Amino acid sequence: MIKQIFLLSLFLLSIAFAAGTPLKKLAVASKKTPYELELITKHISASKLNKEQIERVLASTSLINKDLQKVDKYNLMFLIKSEIYKGIFNNQYLKKDNRLQISSTVISSTNHKLKKHSIIYSDFSKWIIKAVLSDLAPYEAGNFINRYQNISRSNAKELLKAKKLLKVLNYISPWLNAFNNLQPEQFNQLGTDLSIDLLEQISKKSYYFLTFASQFEKVQNELIFFIPDYNFNAPPSDLDHLQEEEDNQSLKEQAAVRKQEAKKSIESIQVDDLSGLSNEIDKLPVEN
Repeated sequence: MIKQIFLLSLFLLSIAFAAGTPLKKLAVASKKTPYELELITKHISASKLNKEQIERVLASTSLINKDLQKVDKYNLMFLIKSEIYKGIFNNQYLKKDNRLQISSTVISSTNHKLKKHSIIYSDFSKWIIKAVLSDLAPYEAGNFINRYQNISRSNAKELLKAKKLLKVLNYISPWLNAFNNLQPEQFNQLGTDLSIDLLEQISKKSYYFLTFASQFEKVQNELIFFIPDYNFNAPPSDLDHLQEEEDNQSLKEQAAVRKQEAKKSIESIQVDDLSGLSNEIDKLPVEN
């Protein structure tokens, strides 16, 4: 009987760990960093992570703290923003040939899904899709989004506009496709996997900035992240049990409690913060 209880305890423990553990106290500590880094950090801190993911996050953020604490704001912004946008455009989770035929109907259904499940999507997930929709907004005027494939060859101005739209779609249509085909929780998980990869990419590049640390001697030391202590062998606390109870609530019960908080969160997301995707796309080469 004792053996059976012991085995059952091990089984329940493995289920609990497989469900994931959030790094709730992970946060951006520096004011020299871009808004995008805060988004992915908050996304990670709210996500349930397995042991491997936690170890990757802790390793990446520790390296970033070590290498970048004396880097000035301009170079720090350049490094972090460039790696985040490159990762969004060229991540391993979205195939470029997995494209969606764009139309006003697709845009409408995307807006509807975003609004319907806004309480479920993380701020990072909403930021990506709002950025995509913002990039497509200029092409909705005059029904251009529905007729760009049938532009007359004699209309040079609209042909150029169609060519630019195709360039934009090359990078953002896989995101639209994923958003419309995945459940909100699955899309958030995609954001988690991507966010962890982005931190790793930043940490790999941070070494090169450490090489030139002597150039930043006048810059005051400033840690990029606040990294919480994490003990994989620590027993669960009463707070952990309270969190488990909260996690086991139905979505409907959570929605009732968090409705006002979600509204404030959505209202705080500014369109100006989403202009980066379009600006970065403009820098990319046009594909014939």
